[in-house]
Amino acid sequence: MLHSDEGNRLFKEHKKTIELVGTAFGIKNITLLDTWRIGDDLFCLRSHNATLPKWYTQDVVKELDSLKDRLFWLFFTDQEILKLVAGVFLKDAFDRLDDCVYKSTSESSCSESLFAYSAHDTNVAALLGALGAYTAEDRPQYAALVTVELLAPSASDVPPDGGYLLRLHYKRGWRDETGSYVQFGACRDREAKEGCAFALVRESVAALFLTPEKAEEACKAEWLPSRYRLIVAITLSTFLAILFVTLGAVYCVVWRQRYWQYGQQGGNFGVGSHLPYSPLVSSPSTA
Repeated sequence: MLHSDEGNRLFKEHKKTIELVGTAFGIKNITLLDTWRIGDDLFCLRSHNATLPKWYTQDVVKELDSLKDRLFWLFFTDQEILKLVAGVFLKDAFDRLDDCVYKSTSESSCSESLFAYSAHDTNVAALLGALGAYTAEDRPQYAALVTVELLAPSASDVPPDGGYLLRLHYKRGWRDETGSYVQFGACRDREAKEGCAFALVRESVAALFLTPEKAEEACKAEWLPSRYRLIVAITLSTFLAILFVTLGAVYCVVWRQRYWQYGQQGGNFGVGSHLPYSPLVSSPSTA
């Protein structure tokens, strides 16, 4: 992702500031991800009124914030990243909502009126992106809050989804005291406060659902890229073959040398004639 065309454009556009950060922290070949992490650390220092480095001017602050906004947009509009970051939560949340919407009262275990989840800013951004409600200006700040409301149907609504609606409320951070409703990507033609049909929202995100087991498998780091595995296998096999051939050759040479030495000593390759003299088991030769 960071090496995509957009990622390379971002790096070139902010190269001067990125290299300034790298020099200040002693990082050679600094990457966009390094800059993102360092920007987070500097933000924490700034928030706690700590002493900041002189090079960390207001212009640098604005540029790093702008860069992070664009990095969030780059990451959290990518479907594969959204699936990996938000897929497990989405499946869990919609399994619970399905229980409320599609099961009868006697079958349903939907007795809770509120489910609360804690998350990082990257999780919040991924959730908004998955729901089609993330914009470049919506990067979550400290204490951001997303609320998904399930609205009961009216008496005139009919199955299959019983007229259930979902409504999305987003509080962007601690400075945003009230927040506002934002619309799901599946219902762009409706006002945000009107919500969106549950079935439409579910259909729009179903491809992103992920079980914990699938997520764990997908996120396992490969110790070696697949394109290099064949090369390593061939190299290792060749090395082992050469090693065994060499050991075999050495053994043959040593065996032949010992055989020749025994022959020079009398031509008897037996063991008994070459045992050292011991007065306990034999008498010395008198010849």
